Amino acid sequence: ASAPNTILLDESLVPPANALEERLALRFSSVMGTSKESISMNADMFSSYGMNSLKVAQFVSEMRRSNDSYSGELSIRDVYESPTLRQLSMIINAKSNGAALIEDEENTHEVSLVDEKAEATEERGYYPILTTAMKLAALVIDAALLGSISYYPILLLLRVPLGIEYFFLWILYFYLGIIIFLISLLVLTWVVKMLLLGRIVESSVSNKSIWFFRWLIFDYLWSLVNFFLLHILSGTTWLNFIYRCFGASIGEGTFIEKPCIRVPDLVHIGSNTYISGEATIMCVDE
Repeated sequence: ASAPNTILLDESLVPPANALEERLALRFSSVMGTSKESISMNADMFSSYGMNSLKVAQFVSEMRRSNDSYSGELSIRDVYESPTLRQLSMIINAKSNGAALIEDEENTHEVSLVDEKAEATEERGYYPILTTAMKLAALVIDAALLGSISYYPILLLLRVPLGIEYFFLWILYFYLGIIIFLISLLVLTWVVKMLLLGRIVESSVSNKSIWFFRWLIFDYLWSLVNFFLLHILSGTTWLNFIYRCFGASIGEGTFIEKPCIRVPDLVHIGSNTYISGEATIMCVDE
């Protein structure tokens, strides 16, 4: 979970005043991984407790699964428009009493089912590889320069037996440098997308098959590489820059039922999106 940006003092804590606020505080503390006693009803959930868009989705999902008469209709937009639990409680009471909030028709989206086609789901959430590669061009300049420097001594060694003049040697060096730059740009963009911005997987393989064992080993190695890469980039402006270049998001009006989704902390989750209890979202915090 994200570290809170503001530390609340004990005397500033505002306890729940009714059963609904008790339920909100309980669900919120469960999602944020903190004790219910440290939750203040008047504290901003985002700035005080470090809530993010993924936690919002999980919080709304938990409330929808409750047996409360209204909480099942709670929307992600309600949480963003009511940054404190007390304000959220007031909105819930207003809706339960028939005072429904006015919603723009343009923001109302038909719910779509996320099926087993991981490719279609991923393409919905990210910019195309080529588009992102151009945005990440600065990230691979160093790698391209290092590659160019590494093969230049080889060209010098081949100059004598091949009889290549310096002028043509530099032309060859220039064009090879461009080719290496473009290849490294696309490869690095794809690697960053797969490692940092995640993939969607479904473990539907039987745990008694040999494929399950191979999948388990591969998934462990994948997580290990991902951990070290994030450890290197965490706390740097590059990580934030990479996330925003890819524009990672989960589309609006999406119903996520079973897939395990690995997404960064800065991912945007559209309105009218429902995360079921069987779905798993693995959040990466800076």
